[in-house]
Amino acid sequence: MRHVMSNSVVWRLTLVYFLIQIGFYGINIWLPHVIKTITSGSSMEVGLITAIPYVLAMVGLWYNAKAADRTGRYSTHVLLSMAVGAVALVLSVATGDNAPFLAVTLISIAVAGALAYDGPFWASASRAMPVAVAGTAMGLINAVGNLGGFVGPYVGGYLQDVTHGSFLATSIFLACCLLAAGLVMLSLRRGGDRPVARGRVQEESPSGAMADRPTKRIS
Repeated sequence: MRHVMSNSVVWRLTLVYFLIQIGFYGINIWLPHVIKTITSGSSMEVGLITAIPYVLAMVGLWYNAKAADRTGRYSTHVLLSMAVGAVALVLSVATGDNAPFLAVTLISIAVAGALAYDGPFWASASRAMPVAVAGTAMGLINAVGNLGGFVGPYVGGYLQDVTHGSFLATSIFLACCLLAAGLVMLSLRRGGDRPVARGRVQEESPSGAMADRPTKRIS
């Protein structure tokens, strides 16, 4: 526990996860309200439309994880998913009144982006942390990081109160948290990304030494 608490990598990963949970749960909790505002549909219609973003998120989760494994740049793929989610979220709210179909499409992309970080994030975390502290560190990252699931919806509701029901300020706040998470993640590139040499991918042996193996893909 002492090694975990004094490890800067663990705390950076915790901060990234905390910011992501602020953004994701802020979107997740307020999504039906946003859909209702955009479409003015019935409760049944809002429920059905709210399911669409999560169908798209399944595709985003699979594609981003596969692309990250192919390139070995896990931290960059976390940033990309966060950036897509942040931009799409703000655009969906800004265009909601004038183009409902476009707004629903954009909010679906935002949810997909806010979830597509998952595979690359944990792949990077497992590489960046010392093996000896990995189990305890994973628990700390989850425990502290998930507190963002309280902060996001709470601050989102507060901002809507002070802006008389507008979701724009909330969307900007949530987008900033997602984008900040991606930028902090870039500080973990050295330890979290998979080293790629010309024509060979370096992997760690069980003893911790670096070993080369041939690969068909050249990065």
